[in-house]
Amino acid sequence: MKRIVLLGALLALPACQGGHGTETRSPAGEPFGAHLWPVGAVTAGMLLHDDGSRLWSYQLDGRRRLLWRHPSIRGEVAAAAPDGSELAYFVYAHGRQFLYLLSHDGRVRPVDAAAVKKGGWLNDASFIRPSANPRARIGLYWMRSVYRRGNSVDTIRALRPRGSLPVAVALRTGEYPYRLAGYPGSPLFTLTLIRRVIPPPGSLLVLQDPGQWRTPTRLGELLPLRETDNEHPVAWLSPTTFLLRARDGIRLFERRCFSAGSKVVYSGRGIDLSDVDEGLWPIVPVSGNRVLVMASLPAAATRDEAATMRANERPLHWAVLDLRTRSLARTRLVFHETGWVYVQPDRPFGEQGGTRCAGFTQPPS
Repeated sequence: MKRIVLLGALLALPACQGGHGTETRSPAGEPFGAHLWPVGAVTAGMLLHDDGSRLWSYQLDGRRRLLWRHPSIRGEVAAAAPDGSELAYFVYAHGRQFLYLLSHDGRVRPVDAAAVKKGGWLNDASFIRPSANPRARIGLYWMRSVYRRGNSVDTIRALRPRGSLPVAVALRTGEYPYRLAGYPGSPLFTLTLIRRVIPPPGSLLVLQDPGQWRTPTRLGELLPLRETDNEHPVAWLSPTTFLLRARDGIRLFERRCFSAGSKVVYSGRGIDLSDVDEGLWPIVPVSGNRVLVMASLPAAATRDEAATMRANERPLHWAVLDLRTRSLARTRLVFHETGWVYVQPDRPFGEQGGTRCAGFTQPPS
């Protein structure tokens, strides 16, 4: 199913810091139900991964440092607030998927749940600042899908003082929210849509002015850029820039250059196209200029479908792409589709750099 990406901003939504919303009831015996986490142990610049009982900070050469030991869970770290002040976890227990907030006050509590056995899921937790004001508090947002009367109901959720509530998004008939992403603490975000009818060609839409929000829970006008092949997850490098895998390579989008298109920052060989995880693996930022990507499988592993399936069953490793030198190097970090989170610094929202958009072009049709 074809998907498109939207860029928007949140204005004056209730915050995650202080005065958290009503909690989802934790299942009996679930280890996160009444636990504390070590606030301050996680800081900007850390690459986080949880093995089910311990949260680690990893280096690209495989070295790691223990940050937190907790009771065994089946789950993963999903998102980090700026500077690591708060974390979000997805935990699976008793046929349900729970979203947990590890708050700045040290408490660990569930904020939402979905019945996995009935087709429900939670995804894409994101910490988004509610306005361009750097003093504005940061809110927790995520995607939620549940089945009702045989139909999937997909919504963006926001943590409010009285609990989680849906965020209204004006979409065309047959379009539904699917994936959410944003730089921690930025008012901008991307939203990938899923389509259930035959629509016009997809396009990249943008809300260029954060002040266009009509109400605290309703998007303003979205403007189309150009048709973009954006079937893969989005990776935000700064409050105003993000990467996207397109037909002609990895493209960089910058808020000040949306009208000019985007810039190809890597089109060389060595990156997997569709053999690993059906090509839906994410790009994971590990600094402002480096990202984790999935390297191509050896030729012997792609000679037929059976060889590719066997290769996917064995441990694979991330590669790191340097966007400045356009060099690609393998790491010792074991690949997982989810659960790798880089802790970004708290950066002010605003234009980055000058007004020139050298190298930015419209993607090929």
